[in-house]
Amino acid sequence: MSPRRGATPVNVPGLGGLTLALSYDIDLTILHPSGNPADHLADRDLEVADVALGVFRIDVLLGRDVLALCNFNCLGRTGTFSVAY
Repeated sequence: MSPRRGATPVNVPGLGGLTLALSYDIDLTILHPSGNPADHLADRDLEVADVALGVFRIDVLLGRDVLALCNFNCLGRTGTFSVAY
């Protein structure tokens, strides 16, 4: 994978605020529990930033551009959420 356009400014408060990160174009597929490919959520040509969030035990951080393709419900007081697509 080669960088999309080099360094991109990314605001990551937990890493000290504004930082530069390499960005990439990817295709994203979130597998549906049914296993039926027609039920998977797929989006093409997403721009992603390569930011080390492992220190926070975060593997992937979905942005509002992806969540806008879903029904996202967050129950903050209980610490639970659901995503439907």
